[in-house]
Amino acid sequence: MTRTIIVSATLKSLSIDDVTTSSQSYELQLAMAFSEIHSTTVISLVAVKAARREGLSLIALKSEARGLRAAWNLTQELLREKRRGVQIISFGYDPLTVLPLLFSRALGALAYSIVFDTHLGSVERFAQPKRTLVNAYFGFGTQLLRALSGLFVVTRDAEDRFARINKSIFRTRIGFDSKNVKPWVRPKSEEFSVFYAGALEVYNGIEPMMDGVILRNAHDAATGRVVLHIYGSGNLRSMVEDYSARYEAIVFHGVAAKAEVDAAVLRSNLAFNLRDLDHSVSANAFPSKLIELLGLGIPVATTAVLPSALLDRFSLIVSEVTPVSVMEAILVAERSYDSLAVKAPLARGFIASEFNWPVIVSEMSGYMCGVSTAAV
Repeated sequence: MTRTIIVSATLKSLSIDDVTTSSQSYELQLAMAFSEIHSTTVISLVAVKAARREGLSLIALKSEARGLRAAWNLTQELLREKRRGVQIISFGYDPLTVLPLLFSRALGALAYSIVFDTHLGSVERFAQPKRTLVNAYFGFGTQLLRALSGLFVVTRDAEDRFARINKSIFRTRIGFDSKNVKPWVRPKSEEFSVFYAGALEVYNGIEPMMDGVILRNAHDAATGRVVLHIYGSGNLRSMVEDYSARYEAIVFHGVAAKAEVDAAVLRSNLAFNLRDLDHSVSANAFPSKLIELLGLGIPVATTAVLPSALLDRFSLIVSEVTPVSVMEAILVAERSYDSLAVKAPLARGFIASEFNWPVIVSEMSGYMCGVSTAAV
């Protein structure tokens, strides 16, 4: 009998209401989807209380997200598990997370990592030599991926890169739970409300997004004001707080529970997804937030993180991440809002079909069942 263990450094519970980041949402939905076909356990480094729900269990290690203590606690917990028929899935390439998986693999378990992000975005503001040391640390973790049973990636660029490290690689997708969401309906409000939720990092176009809203309000002061509502945290948090204090059109809400963020989407006229396609982070990343927004049916102004021919059917494409381009996108959205509000909800059926969790985990499971358990 197959059993799936998912190692998480972010999940604190099995409740979707406690989710505050897209990573947490992905990890929890992945675990819930696997629990439909296998006995599934989440081993959380940071959770402090064990939990169960609908065939899914949570083991709480009461550690930090990273560090030697977390690695030791994870190793001990994995060594308690029966290895026969067990497939372990973790995330990323932190050496202190990968090493415990290698111990389990040496004892007969299948061990994988899902690599859909990179550390580069978090270190770009570090001064030397700290950046060099951190890059060397994660470079070591990347090399450890060679000895895993296999890797999951979510982009072709990542597949090409990591195939040179581990030949057993599978390109997967991030799913969308269309059954448990409330679809967007055009709000009845005089204020044109724009929404962003996610990491407050340079590669997400945060500053051009805010400047673009300010430019739009200065350009067309005679019409109703555009207000940008921002949810999230990151290296640019202090900048966003400063903008919010100076401009009434920028409203910063900080980190909020998923239910609050979902409610904010439903109140909005337009959502932003302005990932910088030239940034190194984009090579591994999958547009999970965009998939979620399209699945809700809200009009979205986005860079071409998915094929332009697809995005053009349902959304408004922003050609470059500059204040002027953002302003122009808002003006286009306002002028053509009737048609945009009609075509955006058409994305719901496409997303529900193409990013279906049961199909995705079935494909992942089929790949893992075909991988040898022999240690490298």
